[in-house]
Parts: sequence; structure tokens; C-alpha cells
Amino acid sequence: MILTLLMLAFALLTAAVLLTVARGQARPVASGDDLLLALKPVDIEAFRNLTEPTQEEYLRERLPRREFRSLQRARVLAAAEYVRCIAHNAAVLLRVGEGARQSTDTEIARAAQELASVAIQLRINSLLALVILYIRYFAPEARIGTRRLGAYERMRENTLAFTMLHMPGFASRIEAAL
Repeated sequence: MILTLLMLAFALLTAAVLLTVARGQARPVASGDDLLLALKPVDIEAFRNLTEPTQEEYLRERLPRREFRSLQRARVLAAAEYVRCIAHNAAVLLRVGEGARQSTDTEIARAAQELASVAIQLRINSLLALVILYIRYFAPEARIGTRRLGAYERMRENTLAFTMLHMPGFASRIEAAL
């Protein structure tokens, strides 16, 4: 009985910690200017290049093992930095979506709900991708994929749809900032 209660308490604590990590610690965003300042730019093409399996295979085949391992570690660290920016942006946009879900305009509330939903999914996937990237840092020869971030494009689309409704004057600048 005591063991069951301890396991239940541990499970609840773990769930609370995971929820807190997934949501992030971003401050509320009150305006388009605040949002622009809070977002971190992400070069998706550079990120894709760093995580593209064919690029990695090309380097693996053409470089001596020691050089490949060194270069692969540098590529993993660069990819991890992009993933941290993606996770940060997802946390910021999650807060934006949560804040606007209570809007009296049903279109804005719906768009905010969709944005928050995609953002939390992306935030969780980003945190999992970071774990995988750090494993790859310590084992550069490992062939572990990091293809869990396709939702970033979807979050960008949802952000654009939401900002067109809620902050139309900032939509193009916010899209460019992502």
C-alpha cells in the first residue's frame, strides 16, 4: 500500500515537472512588439542541412573517423542551438495562444487554441530532440534520427493565421522573425 502511494506521488510529481518544462517559463506577451522581441530567429534551411542524414552520410564516407567525429559533434551542437531556439519560440507562442483563447472573437479564440496546441506539441518534441542530440554528441557514430520537428512549419503557419486575425499590423514581421 505504501509503495503504491509512493509510486502515485512520484508519477504526479513527474507529470507536474514535465508540464512545467513543456510550457516553459516565458513571460506573457502583451503586444506585437513584445512578441517580436521575445522570438528567436531560426534558419530552417541551415537546421535541415545539419540534421539531413544524407549530409551526415556524405561526411562519414569522405572524412577520416577522427575528423568525422569532431565535425559531427560541432554539427550536433549547432543543431542543438537551433532546437533550443525552436523550443523557446514554441514556449512564447504557447503563452500567446493561451492568453488569447479567452477572446470574445470566436475566430481569434479558435486560432489561439490551434496555435497553443501545435506549440505545446512542438515544445515537447523539441525537448525530446535535444535529448537525442546530446546522445549523438557523446556517440557521434550513432545513427539516431531527429526528424520530430516538422511541426515547426505548422506552428509558423498557425502563428501567421493567428497574427493576421489578432495583430494584423505585425503579421509579416512576426512571420519573418520565426
